[in-house]
Amino acid sequence: MQPESGYQYTRFTSGAGTTLHSNVPVRFHSIATFGTVAGTTAFYDAATAAGTSATNRVFTFGQVTGVGTVPQVTVLDYQLRYGLVVVALGTVDFVLAVV
Repeated sequence: MQPESGYQYTRFTSGAGTTLHSNVPVRFHSIATFGTVAGTTAFYDAATAAGTSATNRVFTFGQVTGVGTVPQVTVLDYQLRYGLVVVALGTVDFVLAVV
């Protein structure tokens, strides 16, 4: 299956950390998960990494998968006004698609 055109895809495979994915308005389209991981990721509508307050959090994604887990795609289509900051806790492995 080929990825849809027009989206920007970014793979996150790491432990704990904060990543400023975009500092301009974006449409947070989907998350594709795979692998054997145990972690939680929070997504914030913010233009800087300092903007990760509870009022800016738009989605928290818990990811606990075992060996042989089938990859899954979760479609969200959130319109973010300021940008996208990703905060990972634990070990995560997913692909984020934005427009």
